[in-house]
Amino acid sequence: MRPTRIRDRFMEQLKKVIYTLEGEITISLFEAADEKERKRLEDLQKEREGVFHRFGDKVKIINDQPYAETYALVQDVETGEIKSVFPTRIKFVE
Repeated sequence: MRPTRIRDRFMEQLKKVIYTLEGEITISLFEAADEKERKRLEDLQKEREGVFHRFGDKVKIINDQPYAETYALVQDVETGEIKSVFPTRIKFVE
């Protein structure tokens, strides 16, 4: 069996998602300070297709205190890149 067939079979077993790269809180495009910021927000808010791999945690230190933040690990269908996605920014499809 060729490696691409193994990869294709593996990818078929993963759940398909639609996702954006926004954080937990994102401002409206109308609140953007300038055109450059508006374009950046448009890119973050653009819906993309991917496959869900798993949830994971990142630990952030705020005022010398550790805080865990949960993220979804999503592989972009178009680019193959793995992205850390805020859980409320993914939608499982099919």
